[in-house]
Amino acid sequence: MITETVVDKFEEKRTADRRQSEVEFDRRCFDRRDGSFVFEKTVYLSDTNAFGNTYFAKYFEWQGMAREAFVKRCLVPDFKQLVATGIKLITAEAYHKYKHETVVYDRVLIKLRVGPRRRSTVELLFTFTDKVTGQLVGEGRQVIAFANAKGRLIRVPEIIAKNLKAFMSSQK
Repeated sequence: MITETVVDKFEEKRTADRRQSEVEFDRRCFDRRDGSFVFEKTVYLSDTNAFGNTYFAKYFEWQGMAREAFVKRCLVPDFKQLVATGIKLITAEAYHKYKHETVVYDRVLIKLRVGPRRRSTVELLFTFTDKVTGQLVGEGRQVIAFANAKGRLIRVPEIIAKNLKAFMSSQK
């Protein structure tokens, strides 16, 4: 019976939600020099085309992955709570300029910086760099808008606006 109690306490401690309500910056994904969020992506075979280089549409997919990681890690501590409110993130614009190709097993650093913020939109700026060579691979941008459950544009939600300030004030 004693061992059951110890095991139960261990399981309880292990499964307890230890996340805090405040956003905590992960030093591995934040570059203080330019105030950017850093997301690392390895190019896999599924990312390449018949010629062996990265398929062009994958860069937009990677922008989305970096954006989602940024929102989760830096802007919204409890994303499920935001989703429960019915607020939607809508990609209003997306752009990517290709500078150099990538191939299978290249490691790409995607730096995300916050651009201008307007009433209901935020601009996100992306820089893609080969981690090994430091060569610029591409640059992109997205404008994301916020809408309510009915699809009508709304102001940038307060929790996001508050947490964006840390990234906007660090811009050069």
